[in-house]
Amino acid sequence: DQIHVEDKILLVGDAAHATSNTLGQGANSALQDVQLFFRALSQTSNDNWDLALTTYSQARLPCLRAVRELSEFAFPQSPKMMKEFLFRSKIRNRLPSWLGPLVVGHDAMQLLADTDLSYSRVHRKTR
Repeated sequence: DQIHVEDKILLVGDAAHATSNTLGQGANSALQDVQLFFRALSQTSNDNWDLALTTYSQARLPCLRAVRELSEFAFPQSPKMMKEFLFRSKIRNRLPSWLGPLVVGHDAMQLLADTDLSYSRVHRKTR
């Protein structure tokens, strides 16, 4: 998982973390990438790109891994995972909103839509 080459190339958006379109987070991820890199760059002295890229990569890689896994989990491709996904959704929808997450876990798509949690935090909550 490398998202930059020396201090010359930085991959952002789908180039860094191509996901399934079922997650619907491509543009959002790209904007977060740019925001976090700009923050890392502004915190360095003399626009030290090498340090900013390293800082950015260390901070962003957990979220990039999480968004990749969340995209696979949001709409599973394997029949076994699809059955589990549908079963959990059915149970979650029949229970009161406060009880569903306690019984079958949180819905990743709902957390992404309704909260400002990072991808890595959503991923931890839904596993």
